[in-house]
Amino acid sequence: MEVVPSVLFSLLNTPYKNYDRLRIPHLNYIGCGSAPLPIEIQKKTEKKFGLAVGNLYGLSETGPTHVDNPTKDGWQEGSIGKPLDVNDVKIFNDDGKEVAPGKIGEIAIKGPNVFIGYYKNAEAYNCVMKNDYFLTGDLGFQDEKGVFYFIERKKDLIIKGGG
Repeated sequence: MEVVPSVLFSLLNTPYKNYDRLRIPHLNYIGCGSAPLPIEIQKKTEKKFGLAVGNLYGLSETGPTHVDNPTKDGWQEGSIGKPLDVNDVKIFNDDGKEVAPGKIGEIAIKGPNVFIGYYKNAEAYNCVMKNDYFLTGDLGFQDEKGVFYFIERKKDLIIKGGG
C-alpha cells in the first residue's frame, strides 16, 4: 500500500477499537511518499498498526530513485534507502564536489530515468545539472553502508494538498 504522509496522520488520529493486524496478513509494509515523512510518524504507525513504513523517494524529474524496504535486514528507520540499480546518486557540496559519507550536501541523481530538459527552458535545465547529475534541491547524506537520508529542502517548498 502506498500513501502520502497526510493519510498516515489521519490514520494515527482515528480510533480503531477493533483493529486486528491478522485481518490484513498480506500487507507487509506501507510505502509513503510525495512529501517528507517524519521518523516519529514511521514509529507511531508501526506501533499502532504493526506495520513498518518505508520512505518512497523520487522527483517529477527522475521518477522513483531509491528503495526503502523495511522488511529487509539492516533497514534504517528515517532513511530513504539505497538507490535503484539504474541510478548513480551522490551528495555534492555547494561547490559541486562530492562529499564524504556522513556529510550533508545536495542529493544529485544520474541515470536513464532522469529527465532530459524543461520544456522550452534550457537555462533552467542547465542550472540543475552538474556533470550529468540532476541537482534535486534536497539536502541529505549517505551513510557508510550506502543508505541515503533526506534532511530537508535547500529552499522552502509549499506543498498544497496531499502532503
